[in-house]
This record gives sequence, C-alpha cells and structure tokens, in this order.
Amino acid sequence: MQQISFQKQLNSGLNVLDMSEMSKGVYFVKIGNSKTKRIKK
Repeated sequence: MQQISFQKQLNSGLNVLDMSEMSKGVYFVKIGNSKTKRIKK
C-alpha cells in the first residue's frame, strides 16, 4: 500500500531530507519527474 509519508516544497540550492525519525522500510522519493528508492534499515 502506498501513501504519502512526507511532502515538502523544495527551494533552489541544496535540500536535505532527514529520515532519522521515520520508521524502517522502503521509501520512494519523487522530485519532479525523477524517482528513486531509499531503504531505511
């Protein structure tokens, strides 16, 4: 089941996604048309 766990408006320059408080699991990150998968252990 997919659901939005986190959503943020990005600024120009460097943006950091802090996943330290998120539960273990597989997360799919979409920025614009680009998608990537992150696994938090």
